[in-house]
Amino acid sequence: DGAMETFICRPERGGPVPAVFLLMDAPGIREELMDMTRRLATAGYCVLLPHLYYRAGRDAKYGPDVLKHGSPEHARMRTFGPGVGTIIVSLIGILLGIAMCTLFVDMYRKQFEAQREAIQNRTGISDQQKQQMLRVTKSITDGFLIGLPIYGGFSILLSLMTALSGVLMVRCKARWFCITMAVLNLLPCLAIWFYTLPLSIWMLVTLNNPEVIAKMRGLRSPDDV
Repeated sequence: DGAMETFICRPERGGPVPAVFLLMDAPGIREELMDMTRRLATAGYCVLLPHLYYRAGRDAKYGPDVLKHGSPEHARMRTFGPGVGTIIVSLIGILLGIAMCTLFVDMYRKQFEAQREAIQNRTGISDQQKQQMLRVTKSITDGFLIGLPIYGGFSILLSLMTALSGVLMVRCKARWFCITMAVLNLLPCLAIWFYTLPLSIWMLVTLNNPEVIAKMRGLRSPDDV
């Protein structure tokens, strides 16, 4: 899954030393944990501090005031969870949209061919009845063959825009665009609505938090909102 960035400290002199893994807590890598790594190294250990959020990139690294309520870094930490969750669910929506445009269309086409052959080989009914059954089956199949690519394309477009809102939310930008996409995903527009619904509610709650509003507006404190 890529290279995990790791902060390593060890004594400058001496032979082999015991290794210690220092695992970060929920707020992620920050200067406070790096200072702890340095202090442990002075006691004669090789200390490794892995960046467990490495898949999210450098946006998952926070400043020293990350645990201080009302600080910009604390607000950025709040947006990380719903933002990354939205990106992941959006990727599922994109894959499902592609499947609708390709696999599902091919499946319905093959199903129609099998039904047509079964109707033509059916005994005990007249040719006129067979033709009528074929027309009904074809009209239903044609509806699916036209509707699925349209709905699949719509799903891909909406999922791409939702993924963009997740990226912007992680970076604390474009608050109103993120709110708009969260509201759109409250509607049962996608086949993965049962995933987007709770995420959209989480996004809206987070985006209306005073410290998040202050961070996205570039203000120093939630009191300035």
